[in-house]
Amino acid sequence: MVLRHEMDSDITYSLQFQLSGHFGAVLCLGCRHDGKYLGSGGTDGTKIWDLKSRREMQVPASSTIRGAMTCLVWLKRDDDTAEALIFGTQSGYLVCWIDEMDKDTGKAVFKEVWCCQLTEPAEITGLAFDLMTNRLAACHRGGILQIYTLRGATIRHEVCSFKIPNCTPQAVMFGSMFGNERELMLFGLHCGLVYTVRGNLPPSVENAWNLGCHIGGVALDVANSVLCINDPSTSVDSYGFRDRERLKSFRSTNNEVATCSPGVFGRQFHHGRERKRPWDRLHLGAASW
Repeated sequence: MVLRHEMDSDITYSLQFQLSGHFGAVLCLGCRHDGKYLGSGGTDGTKIWDLKSRREMQVPASSTIRGAMTCLVWLKRDDDTAEALIFGTQSGYLVCWIDEMDKDTGKAVFKEVWCCQLTEPAEITGLAFDLMTNRLAACHRGGILQIYTLRGATIRHEVCSFKIPNCTPQAVMFGSMFGNERELMLFGLHCGLVYTVRGNLPPSVENAWNLGCHIGGVALDVANSVLCINDPSTSVDSYGFRDRERLKSFRSTNNEVATCSPGVFGRQFHHGRERKRPWDRLHLGAASW
């Protein structure tokens, strides 16, 4: 875990503590909205950490049949006091855990409330939740996109399911409002297409947005209508997703293949994959656009 602190009017990071418990690769991480819990998963299953006490929470045993945990999303609903973690696995399973008080110890523990498998099971690559419409979207490597409505933390019913040909979904996110719903955006890893789903209408190639690059990491700022794409072969591109125009490209000046990590206060950090330290830092101010 790293925390920032001020030094000479610049932002730097220093190691504060380490969390040990996984054996094997950690494939995904995600903090709860208030920073209380950290969910992590990989080849040895799913773990949840209390970041204040730095202890591992009691969670259900991970099933080897489901495969490694590959992505996760925390749910926070105004009409439900329970916190829910939904995660996807390598074998196409969606799993939901919620926290509750153990009657014997009086401590918070997590229990499993449901598990289901997506159509034509494959590795789940993206999850997204929209609080306004209580919709959960999931996509997997086989080109399937499924959308559910939730009641509390449980699935009420499946809204729709689409098979997208010649597409390997990399991520799925809810974007701006369209009528009384948010449009859903699905990002193709190799094809470089961004599909939009509105209502129950299936996504189509004709209406897809072609970015013309491989899509690695994706970050979406709905309030400012900005989409940030990490092209694994080059660097980072920023787009206005309403008008579908490229705003700015941040090309690496180093021959190493780069990864991009989000920062704070408009900063992003570039890391060479063979180095342990950042070799470049971008500061994005109002004048950068």
